[in-house]
Amino acid sequence: MPGVLKPNPVTGFLESPNFLESFNSDKKIKFLELIENNPHYNGIVQACELIGITPTAVFQHLKRDPVFYEKWENLKRNFAYRVEGVLSSCALDPKKTIDRLAYLRAYMSEKYNPGANTPQNGTVTINIEILDSARDHQRIVADAVTRIDESEVVEAQQVASHESLPSQNIVPTVDDAEHNDNYRKLGKT
Repeated sequence: MPGVLKPNPVTGFLESPNFLESFNSDKKIKFLELIENNPHYNGIVQACELIGITPTAVFQHLKRDPVFYEKWENLKRNFAYRVEGVLSSCALDPKKTIDRLAYLRAYMSEKYNPGANTPQNGTVTINIEILDSARDHQRIVADAVTRIDESEVVEAQQVASHESLPSQNIVPTVDDAEHNDNYRKLGKT
């Protein structure tokens, strides 16, 4: 958008006085009239082609020109009211409402899509109780694994200590001898 934008004293629209071919007040008025009378899916593109501007120019002016933006929003709101009127006359015919409801949810969200205008700050809220529970569960599992590892170490140490004892130092008791004799008699050597 070249040049400095200054308000037109008649319309209030911002325009660049140095560029006659720019998106001036006359073109903005014509654009809004074309959109109002041709509110189809490609209405913006067609209106831009008819008045010799780009859609990018329109969107730049919507960002910078508060009067143009206000007129644009009023135009959309008025169209939504027209859609609402058609919707109420066709409300009992389920085949004729889905498209209008989608439009109304987008452009009259305060009424047809409550919660859609809730500000999103890009943060995620996490329920701390769930995290704490997960951490507790993780600690329990880690403790159990540690206890199992420790018991395996202790068991291995016990087995190693029994294997390291010399066999000649082990003197069988009478009960052990009787048990071994009975075991041999059964044929289980």
